[in-house]
Amino acid sequence: MFAMALVLGASCARAASLSEVRFRALDGGPRGLAALKGKPAVLVFWRSDCAPCLIELRGLAGLQAAAAPAPLVTVALEEPAPAAQALRKMGVVPERAWLSRRDARQTLLAFGPAPARLPLSVALDSRGAVCAQHVGLLGTDRVRQWVKQCR
Repeated sequence: MFAMALVLGASCARAASLSEVRFRALDGGPRGLAALKGKPAVLVFWRSDCAPCLIELRGLAGLQAAAAPAPLVTVALEEPAPAAQALRKMGVVPERAWLSRRDARQTLLAFGPAPARLPLSVALDSRGAVCAQHVGLLGTDRVRQWVKQCR
């Protein structure tokens, strides 16, 4: 069984450091959190060797619909080849698929509570600051709540 936690309200100092976090698109191009500023967004962190993460990704279409019009971004915490292979194998086509450009543990600790755990989902407000976090399987009701709460 995996651990679950919900933490609301990130500090302003942490938000400033998050603006420095860089990702790259699964198809190669660079991305940053600045691309999401101006509207709330949801980040879903995962790895292909995380069984609960794969369960969550199978329901990605529902999560994306619940987040609309806010973007929902999947962030793979591994190399591009296994991430792309896992998505293809499941038939999942995320609208936005990113890869972390840093160590998986560091990325998880930058966005989520200690200890670093997966699956991790994070809501960002329109300034790009963490508004809410959830460790465990993410549901559509929580995503809808985040989009309303994290403006």
